Amino acid sequence: MPQDGAADSYDIYSDLLPGHEIEWGDAPRSFWLIEGTTTAEPLDSPCATGGIMNPHAAIQAPQSQKGAFAEVLADFDRRCHERYQHDGAQFHLKLPSGCWMMTVESYI
Repeated sequence: MPQDGAADSYDIYSDLLPGHEIEWGDAPRSFWLIEGTTTAEPLDSPCATGGIMNPHAAIQAPQSQKGAFAEVLADFDRRCHERYQHDGAQFHLKLPSGCWMMTVESYI
């Protein structure tokens, strides 16, 4: 993961994962199983039209925010084919005592 945004990325996901912001975020669990590598658009897929989670199609910004959102889309387009390794130790997820977190690769 690029070092200029790594700490912020881990902090954001550490806040989002255990809450109501994502599906099943607040489900009781004894461990977190996190994919060891991020997913990306396939190299033969254009950033602006590929994938179901593509922000170009999945999100419509309010008219007053279109300019700011254009910056988000441009960043997505620059990085949509990049894959990053996760470092599980950088996530700060609270679990009941005796619980743990691992990446999928170490689980299988």
